Amino acid sequence: DQYIATVTAPEGEDAEVSAELEGRTLTISGTQRLGGGGSEMRSRFQRTMTLPGPIEEGSMTSSYADGVYTITVDKAR
Repeated sequence: DQYIATVTAPEGEDAEVSAELEGRTLTISGTQRLGGGGSEMRSRFQRTMTLPGPIEEGSMTSSYADGVYTITVDKAR
């Protein structure tokens, strides 16, 4: 069994998305550079959630497809 979290994330080579798991607390964050022509802005997001039960340490995996970032964490056995 697994916990699965998904978030719509920025696309493109100027986008960065990361996930961090500390205990049962999962934090997903990202940035994207916007603009051009001498004017640059950054868009940022961060979401933090507590997984509802024990987890298997070191089991977090992530994938990115079609603008959706998916994080999977195994439940403790």
